[in-house]
Amino acid sequence: MTWRRDAAIWLGADEASAEQFGHSGGLLMNGIPVVVSPRSVHRDDWLAVASLDKPDGVADDRWHRALLAANGQTMLSADWAWGLTDAGAALLTLGLPREVCDDSHQLSLQLYGLLAITESVRKSAAVAAPLAPEGKDALQ
Repeated sequence: MTWRRDAAIWLGADEASAEQFGHSGGLLMNGIPVVVSPRSVHRDDWLAVASLDKPDGVADDRWHRALLAANGQTMLSADWAWGLTDAGAALLTLGLPREVCDDSHQLSLQLYGLLAITESVRKSAAVAAPLAPEGKDALQ
């Protein structure tokens, strides 16, 4: 699928990674795995999912509060939702709008947003505790 391949090029992926993304729908950008796949049999019904492991040294409760805070904000802006795997990894899911299908530039913009939000949650969860007053958590 050239629209996925070309979107990866727009994002700055190397040629081999972009080619793989075009074929499989899986891409690793900035250490964040992203998958773009059909949600249903309908031609214009796709999902993008980014997976994010809990940062080292972050307590489960802080991680969960960071994800809940992010979920509230992201759901206001688009068809996004955060979830957790059984292993504690976060999944940010984005329903791709119809106009994105077969448009590599539009897909790259959607994926850029997905990656930016995922990266910001990873960073904010990792730095929240050192910034909080003793005995408090900055995400409360």
